[in-house]
Amino acid sequence: MTQNEIFVPGIHSRPFSTELNAYSDFFGVEWDYGGKLTAYIDRLTIDQWPVKIVDLSFWQDAIDFKKLATKAQIVVLRALYGNKTVDSKLDEYYKGAKDNGLAIMLYHYLKPDLDWSKHADAFIAIEKNYPSSFMWADLEENGGLGKTALESWIKKYSDKILQSKPIGFYSSKGFLDSNLGKTNWLKNLPLWIAAWTTASQPAMPIEYVDITNPKTWKLWQWSSKGDGKAYGVSSAYVDLDRYNGTIEQFNTEYKTNIKDLNPPVPPPPPVEEFPKRVSTTTGLKIRTSPTSINDNNLIGIVKTGTQFDAVGLSEIDPNFYKIMAYANKTYFKDV
Repeated sequence: MTQNEIFVPGIHSRPFSTELNAYSDFFGVEWDYGGKLTAYIDRLTIDQWPVKIVDLSFWQDAIDFKKLATKAQIVVLRALYGNKTVDSKLDEYYKGAKDNGLAIMLYHYLKPDLDWSKHADAFIAIEKNYPSSFMWADLEENGGLGKTALESWIKKYSDKILQSKPIGFYSSKGFLDSNLGKTNWLKNLPLWIAAWTTASQPAMPIEYVDITNPKTWKLWQWSSKGDGKAYGVSSAYVDLDRYNGTIEQFNTEYKTNIKDLNPPVPPPPPVEEFPKRVSTTTGLKIRTSPTSINDNNLIGIVKTGTQFDAVGLSEIDPNFYKIMAYANKTYFKDV
């Protein structure tokens, strides 16, 4: 592992950079970033967003992808850390997700203190071996760079990738406002925003707040406290993400074929009501089965005007009513 990658099994969704500053409205602080879970009081969130996403790295350890596929339609897999450390679970996770029908995106944890060109080359090379629906750059460290230098690093990195593939950025309002402010170009790339909150929408970075041409988020990491067990991962928690749109819009935008995890239950077919009917023909034959080929099934003959409660139509021949036995419906009328 490289710096900041000391694995503590069974706890993290993943260790976020202290610089990320993803706003949380939960009680208590989510992490102390030393690997210990801080005081935390869970809060029930009703999640009604139709596209459900989780982002994964080796911190999730063993994963039951069959179980995960019942809770999410898309995974965002960490492909790379810095300019050369491939996530140790990438190959395993990629196969598990693909075998279970999950759409796959990739993300690259950026280390701006390292070479931007090697970063870009490495991510492009990995994506060729692990084709994805979309590529994301995880920006939560400044690498010790000031605003001008950091902006230059990010732009050169993204421009190089954009020569062959679309890319967007994962970050938070806190990080972007503090380290970049307004660039007037980053807002033109898709944003995957980190904002751990039960609010209906995340607060947007100043870069995206423009009265004349406002931009919004594409993906939203709304919690780092998804129930790991429920999602089939070995870590106690897993990151939960949303897409800003419908299932149909996601499939169109990313050329996928995800389905609704909770499709609406179709209403039961209307029950046809059968009022009392009366025979209209003298000599109506009542039968034990819905056929009139011969009279082997004949019970008897009733007089005109005899009333019956029809309980339905025969499944074998809908020309026959079910009464106590069977009779041809042609000889009935509503009372």
